Amino acid sequence: MTRRCSITSMISVASIAALAAPALALPQSAPAAAPPAKDEQPTELPVTLIPHPGSAAEAYFSPDGTHLICNAQVGDDETYYVYTMKLDGSEVRKINGKGMDACTYYFPDGQRIIWTSTRDCLDLPKGDYSEPSDYPKGAELFISDLKGKNVKRLTHNECYDAECSVSPDGNWILFSRQTDDGIDLWKMRADGSDEAQLTFTDDWHEGGAFFMPDGDTIIYRAWRHADSDQSPKPMTIFTIKADGADLTQITTDPGTNWAPYPAPDGNHFVYVRMMPPHNFEIYLMNIETKEKKQLTHNNAFDGYPVISPDGQTLLFSTSRGIPRGERKLRLAKMDVSSLHLGAGKNTQTTGHEQDH
Repeated sequence: MTRRCSITSMISVASIAALAAPALALPQSAPAAAPPAKDEQPTELPVTLIPHPGSAAEAYFSPDGTHLICNAQVGDDETYYVYTMKLDGSEVRKINGKGMDACTYYFPDGQRIIWTSTRDCLDLPKGDYSEPSDYPKGAELFISDLKGKNVKRLTHNECYDAECSVSPDGNWILFSRQTDDGIDLWKMRADGSDEAQLTFTDDWHEGGAFFMPDGDTIIYRAWRHADSDQSPKPMTIFTIKADGADLTQITTDPGTNWAPYPAPDGNHFVYVRMMPPHNFEIYLMNIETKEKKQLTHNNAFDGYPVISPDGQTLLFSTSRGIPRGERKLRLAKMDVSSLHLGAGKNTQTTGHEQDH
């Protein structure tokens, strides 16, 4: 989260509650880089900034692709809360306004949403969603309708429960839980029953998990316990089956490989790499061949990538257009229709670098 950093230095920010991004803090806007020579100019597909009255980040599409759910700070908000809006930035709706909110997601029926909040645990230490050693122990998972009504709390403990997503059939919820033994992946049924731990790794902290379209494979990122004090943290992307079997390392590049999200075609995923010196860019990788393609080419922070259900649009968070020194993000969308990432598109990411 789930689903976390200054372009010039990784700085924890107390007001980053909505970002639920382990070990990554909200970026300061960076100065513009000198443009490359004309014959070296990278190609970026068309990007449109989504108008929004505040700071917004980590957004996910509704099943029909017309709306999004995100964490945002609007108007007099003292922290980040769950909001929904149309893809053009209109019809902004506040879902919760109590405690501190974080990771969110739609159920595939399009009528329910899941979100993280400390709303019921205000007596516990506030904590900090951007600092793993101080994650809010009162972070619990809730479901509600699209208006924030009919709220049901799913988890009941004094652990950090966050970084949630839902299986394609709507029957299972993935989430991360922090206990004294570290951070692991868990799953439970949509009604909160049948909790089950999926990872049991003493030396890794797992999170930011999503089901692949097959409904059985889970993709996520993790960092080693030994790297917990590093800033930025080296991170690696893995897959695992829904029963906890077949753990597979996907990325082998050193450094930060973060925020994976599957494409509808089942063959690709988008994720974030930190490029030298401190620039976050979005990549597309073929999960089988490991071929990858850089999608964003900008000196600003680009992160939290998500592909629309039809495979036509990349939604991401960015500091593009934010005045230098302001720690906030906005939402943007990229037309990726030319990449043929929709369901049934058995394509390959060709002509690009190999993972190594």
